[in-house]
Amino acid sequence: MNAIGRAIALTKGDLVGPEHLEKQVLEVAVGAGDATVEPTPRPGSSPLGPRAQPLVPPTSASPRAARKAQLELLLTEYQGNVSEVPRVLGKTRPLIYKWLQQVGLDPERFRT
Repeated sequence: MNAIGRAIALTKGDLVGPEHLEKQVLEVAVGAGDATVEPTPRPGSSPLGPRAQPLVPPTSASPRAARKAQLELLLTEYQGNVSEVPRVLGKTRPLIYKWLQQVGLDPERFRT
């Protein structure tokens, strides 16, 4: 799994910040070992891109709802391409299909 995918998977909110990234990633990004990086999203926009939605809706209280929201986000981002989801999350494809079935999501719905 790449560093960004890992950070997205570990984020509990809707913003990936420097605290979610490994130290080595920050050192490369900043160019110095102990430099500080602050996220700077534009007001009214998502730091994850124009099509992105929060990873976990603020009203979501259950792990199932959180998993569904995360899968919806990734399927939207990758246009229903299920093979990309396990790469980002560092999971197996059969597990992703199991999760999709558990939360009632059909990847066809996300294909364009």
